[in-house]
Amino acid sequence: MSLLFNRGATGESETTEVIDAGDLTFDEAGLETPTEFIGYEGGLVVKMPSYLKLVTDIGEIDEDTRLANTFPVTPDFVTQPYCPTGYVQIYPEGEQPRQYRVLDKRDGMIDKIE
Repeated sequence: MSLLFNRGATGESETTEVIDAGDLTFDEAGLETPTEFIGYEGGLVVKMPSYLKLVTDIGEIDEDTRLANTFPVTPDFVTQPYCPTGYVQIYPEGEQPRQYRVLDKRDGMIDKIE
């Protein structure tokens, strides 16, 4: 795993380095659940290029949990995206961010969002 730059740290205590965690598929059901979070209980930070959210109180995460149902292209007016276009960061609050490349597998979409 390599470390990358985190352009959208949410607080002073967060690191600016992220772990390259591989690929996640985005399909009609939403964003694939990272295997390392299956069984996880607690709050997660989810950063996409154009928005940030804190997912809490969802109970135990399983392979059918979708932490995001949309994956928008970063609009031109976003000058400081939360993470690079085509990526998502998912991690427990206060821990080192894990960054995933998003592969768009929806019908009629390209394989990788650029």
